[in-house]
Order: sequence, then structure tokens, then C-alpha cells
Amino acid sequence: MGAGQSTGDDASTQGARGEHALTAQHLCMLLGHDLRNPLAAIDLATHLIARGPLEPSQASALAHIVSATQRAQELISELIDCIDSTRGRGLAIHKQSVTLHALVADALAARSRGSPAPVLEHDRIGEGACTADPARLAQLLDHLVGNALAHGAPQRPVIVASIIEASCFRIVVHNEGPMVPTERMPALFEPVSNGRTTPSGRSVGLGLFFVRQIAHAHDGEVHLRSDASGTTVTVRFPRTADA
Repeated sequence: MGAGQSTGDDASTQGARGEHALTAQHLCMLLGHDLRNPLAAIDLATHLIARGPLEPSQASALAHIVSATQRAQELISELIDCIDSTRGRGLAIHKQSVTLHALVADALAARSRGSPAPVLEHDRIGEGACTADPARLAQLLDHLVGNALAHGAPQRPVIVASIIEASCFRIVVHNEGPMVPTERMPALFEPVSNGRTTPSGRSVGLGLFFVRQIAHAHDGEVHLRSDASGTTVTVRFPRTADA
């Protein structure tokens, strides 16, 4: 009886935990959607304020508000995407023809404007159009480069390569720095906590989780290699929708 009772209790506990997890996910989803309304109001207000004459200090403060609002909107989208992914729905993507090298160059330029003088190098290999969701590729690049800058050796360049081959294209991001222990690698692409922290002690969070989800949504794959020369993440995609 004791053994049977224990098994029943375990099943009941697991069922309760599952229900709590689903409730928490549902609440997070509702919260994410509801937060978009006040953020939209803030975004509209900043555009109206920007029309008038502003002192330099006011313009600087407004730019910070705009940047923070955009980041908050991105975080909400990522939260909703994360919940969808953990429920097995996968990420929504909208494939179209993209010019890979130009897309990567634009993403790196945007990252350079938002960071204190990061050293980013871009290697372009191959030519031709590729099929992918450009917004998702930009998101993937932002996460990969942000992670590389956070964990790379200070003042050493982060090297990004966009490579176009006959049947696939690849995005490769390399940073110098300490080798990632082998036992930590499986956790790097898990949501919320991936086993690594920034120099300030903060977790990288959902970044590498989304890299893997974006790759899988495109029928692609992610590979990570880390040794004495640094850490390299390679994301491989089929070049066309039919590949």
C-alpha cells in the first residue's frame, strides 16, 4: 500500500506541476500581449515629441526612451516565441529571397551603433540569393554577436562570416576567449539559463535558445566548437525552400 500510495502521490504531484506550468505559460502569454498596448502608446508619444524642437539633452533622453521601448518590445516577442516553442508550436517564419551578405552587414552595422565600439569583422564568401526569413536571420545574428561580445576576449575582434554554397548557406560567428567546458555545451542552447554568465554575472538568457529555434524553423542546424583558439558557432541553412 505504501508503495502504491507513493506512486499515486508522485503522479498527482507531477500532474499538479504540469497544470501550474501551463497556467504560468498562459499568464505569461497574456501578459506579453497586454504589455504591447502601453508600449505602443509610449512609441507613439515619442514620435510625436520628436516632431518638436528639442534641446540636445532632451533629444538624447528621447533616444534612450525609443531604444528602451524597442528592446522591451523585442523581449516580449521573444517571451511569446519561447512559450510557443516549449509548447511544440515552433517559431513562425516568413521565407523570402534575401541577399545574405547585405543582410549580415546591416545587422552588424546596427549592432555597432548600439554598443561601445565593438570590433566586428565581416567575411563574405560566395554569391547568390538565399531563401529565409530576413527578420529572423537578423534576430539570430543579434543573439550570436551579442553572446560573442559578452564572452569574447576584451579588445579582440568578433569575426562573422556569411557563406553561400551551392545547396546551403552558413552564418559563422567566432570569438576569442576562454574555452567552453565540454560538460556545459548541452545546456548552452536551453531557455532561460544556458550555463554561461557575462562578466557582470548576468545570464545570457534566451539568446542561444532562439538561435537553435530559428535554425530548426528553417530546417537548419547549429554546431558549436570551442577550443584554445576561441568559440565558433556555425548555423547552416538550406539555400532554397525546396532544399
